[in-house]
Amino acid sequence: MCSVKMPRQIITANNEVINFQYNSDNQRVLKTFDDQANVSSTLYLHGMNDYPLLEKNRVNSLPENRVVYIYGLTGLLAMQKDGAVYYVLKDHLGSTRVLVDETGTAAAYYDYAPFGNLMRFDENVEVAYRFTGYPGKKRQPPCWQPG
Repeated sequence: MCSVKMPRQIITANNEVINFQYNSDNQRVLKTFDDQANVSSTLYLHGMNDYPLLEKNRVNSLPENRVVYIYGLTGLLAMQKDGAVYYVLKDHLGSTRVLVDETGTAAAYYDYAPFGNLMRFDENVEVAYRFTGYPGKKRQPPCWQPG
């Protein structure tokens, strides 16, 4: 059993409140985000490893959105989001480089700096698991200008 103390709540400088709940294996099972205008929640369903098989997202009382993740021997292979299937093309580190739809059209691409900061990206569909296959927040490069 891991003795790492996981964060339960984060309050930002803007008084946004992020709450986390974990299962007995310290896997995140619920995240809620309250920015005083909207409350969003994400429920994570895990399989036999640390990566989620399903994420259910809801903002306020709107209908929930689901993302289903499909894994193989090398990690994340594809995801189903909004009724469409997207295939994940990765580099030698396991980082997501391109997300393609069922027709082979690129739905997103990512270029990383050596320690995982995004240098360039474009996405019509967002994938949560990016640099080395771990969840990452979309960060805009400091010198990036929309083209």
